[in-house]
Amino acid sequence: MFTYNTNYRRISETACVLSNTFQPDIMKTLLGLCVFFLLALLATSDQIGLKRKEMIFPEQSKDSYMKLIPKKEDPISNFTLCLKVFSDLSRPQVLFSLATKQVDNEILLLRDSYQKISIFVGGSSVSYEVKTSPHHWMDMCVTWNSETGIVGFWHNGQRLVKKALKKGYTINEKPIIILGQEQDGYGEKFDPDQSFVGEIKNVYMWNRVLSPGEVRSVRYGDYPDPNIIDWESVEYEVAGNVVIEPSETHDNMEHKH
Repeated sequence: MFTYNTNYRRISETACVLSNTFQPDIMKTLLGLCVFFLLALLATSDQIGLKRKEMIFPEQSKDSYMKLIPKKEDPISNFTLCLKVFSDLSRPQVLFSLATKQVDNEILLLRDSYQKISIFVGGSSVSYEVKTSPHHWMDMCVTWNSETGIVGFWHNGQRLVKKALKKGYTINEKPIIILGQEQDGYGEKFDPDQSFVGEIKNVYMWNRVLSPGEVRSVRYGDYPDPNIIDWESVEYEVAGNVVIEPSETHDNMEHKH
């Protein structure tokens, strides 16, 4: 797993500067430190950006996942979440998991079966009956407005009936966002029987409710300034057996016939 450590950068920069000001023996030591910390920095840097890439989770596991680093960590009282998934698995599996220290299912998107999607906010949920196919990509957008509690759900371009969930609720704590596993703890306690098996791409998230027109544009590859997760520039960490490959289709062509 890759993690980011700014201390390595600061130490390596300091060692490289100081190496030019001391006696030869000290210079050799400082240069060695400089090289060591630069290598450590390269080995521990987050990876950035997944434009035209997809994530493949090829098998059930308890330790394979991708962690997405949000662009901002302000309280969440409204959101829109969009993503595309491809899986032929019939058992329940998690599609998106956002947890805090207080609530593990702060925002959770769960496919219970081919015919049912459940949306969690603050530990409570609503469900939708949908028709899905194991042979095609499925694209989804979820919106939630705290002031009204209204949930909007778009499945393959079609908006389903609006429902209500956690009116007045706000997510105040720092989140951990995981793809591939459901968090039954804060970034931990994964259940392999709920792990995702398949392909995921184009995960975008906003701290506002997109308009119906904006949601429709997302389906065809137009993403209006995502400010929590931007798939094209997101920082991420990978653990276990997760494969990154180029996306086979361009988003603006996928649904046009």
